[in-house]
Amino acid sequence: MKPRVFISSVSREPKTVRQLVAKTLTALGYAPVWQDIFGTHSETEHSVRRLRDDLTKMRRRFRGWMIGVSVALVLIAGEIACQLHGSSIQDEQRNGMGNTISQTNDYIVNPDRMPKRMPKRMPKRMRDQIARSTKETYELAGAKSKDIKNRRDRDEAVELAERQRDANLERVDELLESIVADIESGEASPESIEFARVLEEEGADEAIAFIAAKKEQILNAAQAIADNTEQGKLESRKSLALLLKSARLLANKGEYDAARQQCDEVLDFAPNWPEALHVQIQHLIALEDLAERYETSDHVRVLFWERKLLKLRQTMALADDSDSQKLRNLSISFENLGVAYLKLGRTKDGLKKYQDALEIRQTLARADTSDSQKQQDLSGIL
Repeated sequence: MKPRVFISSVSREPKTVRQLVAKTLTALGYAPVWQDIFGTHSETEHSVRRLRDDLTKMRRRFRGWMIGVSVALVLIAGEIACQLHGSSIQDEQRNGMGNTISQTNDYIVNPDRMPKRMPKRMPKRMRDQIARSTKETYELAGAKSKDIKNRRDRDEAVELAERQRDANLERVDELLESIVADIESGEASPESIEFARVLEEEGADEAIAFIAAKKEQILNAAQAIADNTEQGKLESRKSLALLLKSARLLANKGEYDAARQQCDEVLDFAPNWPEALHVQIQHLIALEDLAERYETSDHVRVLFWERKLLKLRQTMALADDSDSQKLRNLSISFENLGVAYLKLGRTKDGLKKYQDALEIRQTLARADTSDSQKQQDLSGIL
């Protein structure tokens, strides 16, 4: 049984440093009983790193009374760290990025404290966190592929995992640019700033969890301001942007179905938002690759026509154009997707896409009764 060390310290919010101390004690052969210590701060992290080095040296020299020394050092370091954290927290808030969830509420009450510039090292730390999450996903996929007995299937699974890892790593900068641009625009919401902080300090999983906790609030805000005016659309998209960023993080972790579902929720509010359509197309490409490897041809066909449909919508949204030929192409995609859904047994979805195609063709046929092609298209789907 490992020697047990009881850790006790007053804290504003136990975060990264708690984990660092706990890991240090575990690595040295001790079992932390209580891990909540003190809040994250650069000086506290430095204190704990020094503590880790001291413990390592003392372990070599004094094995018999190591537990008592460990307790004393942890408590002393915790006390020093809390004092450092308390004395510098106001300066840290003035500089821009708070270190606790309560900072979000502080920004709402005191909007003048919200940062206008992102600390120089912050994008790099966020990039490292996202890249780490992506690589861990690939390593997990690689480990699973070793269980595949057939050599050819195993090689194909590894190749697919590598391809998706590389594609996700290439998109990291695109995500970072959107986060930085949002904050430095001077119009970032408190939730956007807190999302960036959580991603930088705690990683992709915690950032995703933060957005999940705020999801209902974000959707309600988007619904409250959504209207058909350009300003209304802009404000609604600004509110939904956090869900889009979270969807990208989910995709980078290989959770494409969850990423797609979150994008669908965004597109329900902003169906012609080019950025959201672009992100969703990326998810469908990844899902289509996986389906080609693990699913039936009917599944692949559904994903192909879903992607084709979104691409057409994106083209029309970017061009702000809906001429008759593009609308006809859109109706064809709806019809083909309806057929694909029916073959997969998704009758309700299939009939819905047929209805979408029918409505477009009825509109085109009424607009030009002399065009035989439009009349023929309409009769072909009835």
